[in-house]
Amino acid sequence: MKIKTFKIYDTIALPKDLAEIFNPEEYCVLDIETTGLNRKYHKIILIGILYKINNIIILKQFFAENPDEEICILHEFCDIFNNFSYVITYNGASFDIPFLKKRFEYNNLQWNFDNIKHIDILQCIRKEKKQLPVENFKLKTIEKFLGINRKDTISGKDSVLLYNKYVKHPSPGIEKTILLHNYEDVYYLNKLLSIFDHISIDKYELMGKDIVINYNLKNIIFTFYPKDISIKKGALHINGQTSKFDNIFDVIHYDSNFQFKWYSNKGRFDFIMPLYEGHLITGEKCNYINLDNFDLSKFHFSISDYYNDKFFHNNFMILKCVNKFNIDLIGELLRIIFKKIFQ
Repeated sequence: MKIKTFKIYDTIALPKDLAEIFNPEEYCVLDIETTGLNRKYHKIILIGILYKINNIIILKQFFAENPDEEICILHEFCDIFNNFSYVITYNGASFDIPFLKKRFEYNNLQWNFDNIKHIDILQCIRKEKKQLPVENFKLKTIEKFLGINRKDTISGKDSVLLYNKYVKHPSPGIEKTILLHNYEDVYYLNKLLSIFDHISIDKYELMGKDIVINYNLKNIIFTFYPKDISIKKGALHINGQTSKFDNIFDVIHYDSNFQFKWYSNKGRFDFIMPLYEGHLITGEKCNYINLDNFDLSKFHFSISDYYNDKFFHNNFMILKCVNKFNIDLIGELLRIIFKKIFQ
């Protein structure tokens, strides 16, 4: 196994949408190389990770000189990856992260990284494709759009073929080519964050809304995204996620005003609550609740730029207006309700 460490004296200027979520030392950029596409049968042979510490950008590569060293590079990767709250990939939701989790499982290693928030740039730009004048979303197409030019010329498939050749006949030249491909994937993936200067995306679409509840001496993080919220038959439905806990019983709670189910070992929760439907004085359609039903008033909620007095009429609280959910208010309401359930 080889570990390559590079210090890069460069600046990181996070786009506004990302700078509002985290600072440059809270995230890392990740890319892996494998012996094939099947995470059950193929192995990880190279992990590249970029991060910033003490105002210096560090790029590390963990390289398995033969496939049997996979467990070694996974061990080394753990020590670094555990330091970050956010990870950024390109197509990592479909490939890198599921592949890593499967190979951890195969090597009997504990995967403790589900709480690291994941931004998959490919998923983000696909959602906002109308904002980008590109013909497709291949990595090299997006790099070209942003004016990024590589020295590396091989593809991921070429990297697999070269590695198979390297294992049979180790060569410094082949090793350099494989490492350069991964290095530039990771290095320019960090530059790719500038794509967020060209698209507008809601922060909750990126990171979701977190509700932290202390239960059984553990901080349980309940997370939901705008896509997890719907209204069906006059009721608000939220299907969110948490970490998985094998040693905590499921929590099922029925109330006259809502239903809550947390499946702890599956890391999933369901929340259902009836909503009223009406119209604002402007004629806009809205959905709301009566806070009296929850023994609450607007004074239980922080008045801020995200939810000010316009969302409260008498003791009615508006949760959806003009086809847009108020994620902050919904999150605050759930925090109050969950706190009572778990106290």
